[in-house]
Amino acid sequence: NVNKTTSHFVEDASFIKLREVALSYDLDIDNLYGIDDVKISLIGRDLLTISDYTGLDPEVTSSGDLTNFMFDGFGYPTFATITGSIEIKF
Repeated sequence: NVNKTTSHFVEDASFIKLREVALSYDLDIDNLYGIDDVKISLIGRDLLTISDYTGLDPEVTSSGDLTNFMFDGFGYPTFATITGSIEIKF
């Protein structure tokens, strides 16, 4: 088929993805050293993908143009990241 997309290579790429979760905790500090409030947060991004897709990530495309067909061709999947923050109010 000379580089044409055929049904043999096409599969269902429907998915459910947990994009972001944020957990925060406020510490109870009674004006210690001029600090009124401390908030500690933990943020997770792209932690879970539920899909029957056999590739790495159903959102990966190498065409770059999302109006065209999507082609899973050696693109990097979205990385799961976990970050944290500390907010101090004086």
